[in-house]
Amino acid sequence: MELDSGDTVRVSGIDTPERGECHFDTASARMSELVLGKTVTLTRDGEDTDRYDRILRYVDVDGDDAGITLIQEGLATARYDSRDGYGFHTREPDYISADDGAPLQTCAPEPAPAPAPAPAPAPGPAQQGANCDPNYTPCIPVFPPDINCGDLDVSVRVIGIDVHGLDGDGDGFGCEANG
Repeated sequence: MELDSGDTVRVSGIDTPERGECHFDTASARMSELVLGKTVTLTRDGEDTDRYDRILRYVDVDGDDAGITLIQEGLATARYDSRDGYGFHTREPDYISADDGAPLQTCAPEPAPAPAPAPAPAPGPAQQGANCDPNYTPCIPVFPPDINCGDLDVSVRVIGIDVHGLDGDGDGFGCEANG
């Protein structure tokens, strides 16, 4: 939280997502809703500043603790207290209790990238035509349109991805009855 003076306040006893992490924008927006344009009471409990020279304070608005509100809404966790090797702070038991009952805010996992298709081998000398599908030998038409074994009078060898689905048994040869 930044004060009109330009000083930065770190809310004592809580941890919120960092910039670029899941729910950072949500937690920041919620803190803004709680404090912007309102009279805020900052209360010191223990250390005056952290190692980044941010002022350490509890933040209260109209008697409501903004830190515990963020914890209760799952946008912050109770941290930087005696459990983490820091000093005990006055609101620690309430923060821990709120944290234990808070809904867990999770991020949807990012979808795994689709695997890149294996590159088709270079066409052999018999497949030099522009209309030859590089996944088969001998030359058959490029997919699409889909070709079925009934459309061919030869068996084929699959040398790439079986885009036409001609190799039903997966042995590397398709349309074996044709040839």
